[in-house]
Formats: sequence, C-alpha cells, structure tokens
Amino acid sequence: MIGIRDLPAVNLFTNGRNGNKEPQTKKIAIKTLDEARTYVNAQRLTDKTQARQYLEKLHGEKHNIGDDAFSLLTSVIRGEMKRLPDSAENANQRGADKTGQRHFPADPGAADRRAPSHPLTLGVFSIMHGLCSSQPRVDEHYTAAYGDNTRGLSHRTAAFDQLEALERFERGHPGACAIYSTMWLKQIGDSPSDSAAARTRFLEDATADVIARQREYADRVDEANQRSYEVEDPFYATIRSLGVRPGAEDNLLIDIIGDEEGAMNEIANVLSSRNSSNLLWLARPDDSSASGHIVASHAHGDRVALFDPNLGEFRARRDEIPAVMRAIIGASSTDVPIPDVMIVRVYP
Repeated sequence: MIGIRDLPAVNLFTNGRNGNKEPQTKKIAIKTLDEARTYVNAQRLTDKTQARQYLEKLHGEKHNIGDDAFSLLTSVIRGEMKRLPDSAENANQRGADKTGQRHFPADPGAADRRAPSHPLTLGVFSIMHGLCSSQPRVDEHYTAAYGDNTRGLSHRTAAFDQLEALERFERGHPGACAIYSTMWLKQIGDSPSDSAAARTRFLEDATADVIARQREYADRVDEANQRSYEVEDPFYATIRSLGVRPGAEDNLLIDIIGDEEGAMNEIANVLSSRNSSNLLWLARPDDSSASGHIVASHAHGDRVALFDPNLGEFRARRDEIPAVMRAIIGASSTDVPIPDVMIVRVYP
C-alpha cells in the first residue's frame, strides 16, 4: 500500500549548473503533455491577447527551455487560444453574463453522456488529485466496456452535474471534483439526516465558493511544484481548509484491472466500514499522468452514501456497492476500461 504522501510532488524546474557553482539559471524541465498543461494553466491566461504575449515570451526564452519542452508548451498554448476569448473585457463579460443564473439539470441522465472538452491538469502524482481531470466516456465506449449500468445508476438518490453548476459562473471550467466531494462529505458528516436533494442543492448554491476554493487549491499545487516537500501536500491542505481531517491510516491503492471482482469486493468492504468516510481517487495506470477524479463515500447505519460530482449521490447496501462503483468508474474512465482506485480515509 502507498499513501499520497509517499508520492513526490514534481518540480517543473531544474537548475542549470556550471561545475560546482550554485545554480545560475532555471531551465523549464517539461517532458510530457500533462506537465506542459500544468505549466501553462499556472500562468492563468485569460484571453487570446495574453496567450499570444506569453507565446512571444517563450520564443524569447527558447534557449532556457529546450526543444521538446518548447514544442509541448507552444502546442498547449495554441490549444488554449482556441477556447479563450479575444480580450480580457470579453472574458469579464462572459463571467458577468453567467452570474445569478440558477440552473438545475433537467435531465438526470445528461451527466452520464457528458464528455468535457478541456481537462485541467495543474500538477502530477500526489498533488493533482481532483484538480479535476475527469473525462466521462462517450456513450459508445461506455456501453461497450460496461454494458448495461442501469443496475448501478438505479441507486442514485439525487442527480448532480458539476460542469453544469460551474458553467453558471465560469464558462468552460474543467471541474472541481475534490472541492465538491469534500464539501459533500462535510455536509453529510455534520447532518446525516438531511436528504440527498438538500445536499446537492447546497452544492449548487456553494458553486461560487467552490470556484474560489479551487483557485486556492491550484495555488497550493503551483507552490508545491516549486517547493516540493517544503509544503504540505496540497490535497491534504485543501481538504483541511474545508473542515475535513485526513486520517492517520495508510491510503489503500487497489488495482482493479487484474481481479475486478475481487477488487470491487475489497472496495465494498472498506466503504461499508461503520461510520467511515472516504475520498476515492479514480486514477489511471500511468503514474506520470495528471488524470484523475475524486468521489466520496460515507457509511451510516447499514447503508453507504456515495457521491460523484459528475453524477450525483447514490445510496447502497454493502452488496450493492460494486454495481454503483462500476457505474461511477465506467462514467469516469477514458483511456482504459477500469482504472486503479486509491481510498483515503478522512474524518469530516
């Protein structure tokens, strides 16, 4: 078993050295597209003009970047320019247009079919958890890989779609699953007798705060990428700031590719432990990827409530948990049919 703290934060910079002398310049050390997205998103580009200016700056500093890193960065920036507004004024106007508009998903099944276009990957390894890189599968892949998931989805007690909620305030927001899941845990821990609908309404109403908390999380990620072990893991710091305490227990990493049925039973056993609360990271096997998605669980009485910010809240008995988890994992997986799952015990 490994814990989040056992995985190193990645520093996106290496120091150029001359013999035994102290570092003179910093060279951007980017080797993957995920790391390039990390670096570009940390620049907080808000419009095409700003993106073009930053691209020009990169050209001027190409000697400090390296050909491979330069190619990755320019590719990501050009991709960003396709979705960014022309100017900061337009960006502000788009945000203003969304303020005050309240929206509830009219179709509970819509979340199952969504495929967000732009994943946010502001970090890798431990520090990227829930920033949020989830991309639900398109229908044909989802159905082919998992067949009929109505059994799992039948346990849904309240629908929720984080991207629809976020869209009211910030068009194109890629997701904030760690924040939504942690807030949900805090709500159900404090008031377990409240209804699932009441909790999802609370999350809808809290979306402006969710966006602010997500920016704080991104800032912690950026700081950790620069200072590595000098700061607390941003994931833990963020859930603490929301009133949820990480447990002292080791995190449980479950490989569900080799023995899917055994893995699902193990997950069900862990989640159904009386009065337990957990954050579950649905990870992809490539440890260098910043892809992942955070969901949550809380056991109360003989039932377990599970929350996926892309789908909503579910309620299940111990023997029903595998069906619910298969539905959640199927909706969140893109590159492989079934990812790994890391379970983090927490205390709301």
